[in-house]
Amino acid sequence: MFSLKQNNLSVSEYTREFAQLVIRGGIHEPQEQTMARFPNGLNSHITRKEKLNPYFILDDVCKLAFKVGKRKKKKTGLLIGLSLNL
Repeated sequence: MFSLKQNNLSVSEYTREFAQLVIRGGIHEPQEQTMARFPNGLNSHITRKEKLNPYFILDDVCKLAFKVGKRKKKKTGLLIGLSLNL
């Protein structure tokens, strides 16, 4: 779990893998510690946005990561569309 990286995974895939590793590893730690671990493997553009927002439970962190991930996809899609029209 400590070396899990998002890389080409979607935020959804990363979140699912993170949760599976927590369960498989039998990790029992305070929720604050798990919340601190979650963003460590996310891609940097998502991690930067998460650091700017307060969160109180792991679900908040996951929701913010999904939100930022969707924005990035939309921007990338727009840029690809613009470059194809040139």
